[in-house]
Amino acid sequence: MESFLAAAPQLADPHCLRWIRPDLPICLFSGSEDPIGQQLEGVRLLMERYRKAGVTNLSHHFYAGGRHEMFNEINRKEVVTDLLLWISEVLRW
Repeated sequence: MESFLAAAPQLADPHCLRWIRPDLPICLFSGSEDPIGQQLEGVRLLMERYRKAGVTNLSHHFYAGGRHEMFNEINRKEVVTDLLLWISEVLRW
């Protein structure tokens, strides 16, 4: 947890985000009730920061009622399916 929190300032630093390869596929998964993602507000802010940094291959999946650990929610099969479909898409191009 300490290393995760230590990295947080870099996610807000536009200079650090510019080091991300623009075509790097990124997919964010979050639930609408995720307190860490600020009920999607923080996740949307992160997505906007990625876009401003030039990331062009950005995807997301938001789940109504889900919290932070989407792979441990009751709709785990749906989340895993979405992840596998996303990976399949990424591998196509």
